Amino acid sequence: MKNALDLTLVGFSAVGEIAVIWRCSEGVMKEGLHIEICPKRYRCPFCSDHPTTTQRCSWYEPNSPHTRAFEQQVLRSLISAEVVEGILNRWVAQAVDWASLKTLGVLGLDEIALKKGHRDFVTIVSAQPPGGALTVLAVLPDRSKETVKSFLASIPERLKATITRACTDMYDGFINAVHEVLPHARVVVDRFHVAKAYRGCADRLRKQEIKRLKAELPKEEQATLKGTLWLFRKPWADLNPEEREKLQRLFAHSPALKAAHLLRDILTLIFDEPLTKAQARDYLEGWASLVKESGLTCFDSFLTTLDERLDEITNYFLDRQSSGFVEGLNNKIKSSSGAVMGFSVPDVSFSGFTSTSPATAYSSAHDTPIYIVGTTGKTEEPHILVG
Repeated sequence: MKNALDLTLVGFSAVGEIAVIWRCSEGVMKEGLHIEICPKRYRCPFCSDHPTTTQRCSWYEPNSPHTRAFEQQVLRSLISAEVVEGILNRWVAQAVDWASLKTLGVLGLDEIALKKGHRDFVTIVSAQPPGGALTVLAVLPDRSKETVKSFLASIPERLKATITRACTDMYDGFINAVHEVLPHARVVVDRFHVAKAYRGCADRLRKQEIKRLKAELPKEEQATLKGTLWLFRKPWADLNPEEREKLQRLFAHSPALKAAHLLRDILTLIFDEPLTKAQARDYLEGWASLVKESGLTCFDSFLTTLDERLDEITNYFLDRQSSGFVEGLNNKIKSSSGAVMGFSVPDVSFSGFTSTSPATAYSSAHDTPIYIVGTTGKTEEPHILVG
């Protein structure tokens, strides 16, 4: 271990159940604090293959060379609220500079949740001009129809005339707002939102059936069905012979899942085919008839949506326009907002001393550096600050 011969203080502590050996030199702030962690390993005496498991603690990630406290501290020290506010003031305008835009082309409407659990939605309005760069027009404070209508109405008439299509999900507020303010624009419901809806229907049935089978089948039979979750979500054509055989065992116990899987794959194939809008309408109506004949109810919510939004859904087949550019933008926004959420620059104070430079440690478990924030400075009862 690094500098092991120079360590003058040796102590032992325990964090939860884990054994922690720590050593530090007299100049801890200069030389650093070195830690060896020894997670407990357990072997199951009851399972046939006697699997092992390694103890985990809340203060560090097993595959990370840093403790959580240190990583959080690094994030806080990188960006302050003042830095973020300054960047926003310099780069984000309070109003759209319509004069700088010549054409809008395809309009994108989508929402993102500012908080986990799908709360506090904001609406991202973007535009993709023909051959031009993707432009964020606005971030609206909510996703209500009236809010979206108000913004769309604020677009100058010369630019409204250049909007040919509006790509959105199946949310009525977005669709109706576009129809009312931009009646000339073709509303295209993105095929990937459509796929998410009908695939979700099939997946909910899978959860119900698995729950039923767990209650009815003996444990030996249940064991043969393990690992079918991802197999069920894959198209039949993408499965190898071994995977198909395993999925067939599940279908033998649940004919409803077999029918749902088949109907789901058929609908995906329809969207993959180079159909005209009229052909797509006929195929989708035929698919809906097959669902009703099957007796399955898991697709009922999707059938209602399909009936109400068939025109917007089949508009996809005119130009095969999707809102992939909108989703890509939103994912970047989500990543950025998550990375800076809650940032501040507090003083890093500990008992005995204040430090802004982390101590260095080494893990015997991973043979890679682990970084911690500091120590209490007390030698009589060693302790590690873990966040």
